[in-house]
Amino acid sequence: MTTSEEIATNAGPLTDTPEADTFEISLFGPDDKGESVVIHYGASRWIIVDSCRDPVSTEPAALDYLHRLGVDLRSVTHVVATHAHDDHIDGLAEILEASTEARFVCSGALTGKEFIALTEIDEELEKLNRGVFKEFRIIDSILQSRQSPHNRLGRYWRGIEGRRFVVSDPVAGVPPITVMALTPSDTAQTRSLTQLARMYPTGGAKIPIGSPPNETCLALWIDAGGTRLILGADVEAGPSDCGWKGV
Repeated sequence: MTTSEEIATNAGPLTDTPEADTFEISLFGPDDKGESVVIHYGASRWIIVDSCRDPVSTEPAALDYLHRLGVDLRSVTHVVATHAHDDHIDGLAEILEASTEARFVCSGALTGKEFIALTEIDEELEKLNRGVFKEFRIIDSILQSRQSPHNRLGRYWRGIEGRRFVVSDPVAGVPPITVMALTPSDTAQTRSLTQLARMYPTGGAKIPIGSPPNETCLALWIDAGGTRLILGADVEAGPSDCGWKGV
């Protein structure tokens, strides 16, 4: 596992690019101010989950890492947003823009009209430095620019409990890989949309209250040829049928 401290102490090129048959997961979290995960799942294929910024280069840590490995970003197959909190999405739009062949995956609750309405209101608040939804507005713009009848990359891939978004057969010594959403459950998604709707300003209010609820959070199950991992992001324990109680 690669840590942010190791990356920060050496700004030069990296030489330990994983072999084609290697499953590798690298975790970044500079100064406890964000998290990002970079996954190599064999055959020069990569997944980026969430984003934070490298303390030295100030670019998204995942991009900094892959640039220094000399990775062609067209080999990034998926960019995943687990939830819409600043410490997990800082720079995620830059990652998606650079990863021109990647599908964008997020919690289904973050594609609902309740969340989209908040991103539109939040645009008016950037002059107050309160633009917490700005990253998703840029992501939406990138996806719209990629839309065409023959391009499936210009749309959201909605993560919800039990949905698989990576299923690959064995290739050239690489074991089969499955990546599946463990959360949110149907109940959690419904609760999230209700809470998002309540955040909408009413009665002349100017600023949305709070951040999107953690019930929107997307946890992942990864099975790499029998090696199994859970990426839990900020999933909470409950309530009933939500979070880990719903898994």
